[in-house]
Amino acid sequence: METKISGKVLASCPKKGCWMEVELEDKSKMFVKFKDYAFFVPMDIVGKSIVLDGIAFNKTTSVAELQHYAKDAKKARQKLTP
Repeated sequence: METKISGKVLASCPKKGCWMEVELEDKSKMFVKFKDYAFFVPMDIVGKSIVLDGIAFNKTTSVAELQHYAKDAKKARQKLTP
């Protein structure tokens, strides 16, 4: 669905700027990445307000892909408990 969304950047890929996490106006969060690595955001974008114009959809992300993004963001590994 084509849409225009505004929000604040909470995090972005520190290596290339190839993804970002955005807090929307309703305080929900959205993970944004760019098809085929065709676009990169500035490295200093965290904390800035942005407007996204594009196609939005829900997608289930695999554990391996989530681990890749966490590694890019240099997040500590967490132990899962039942």
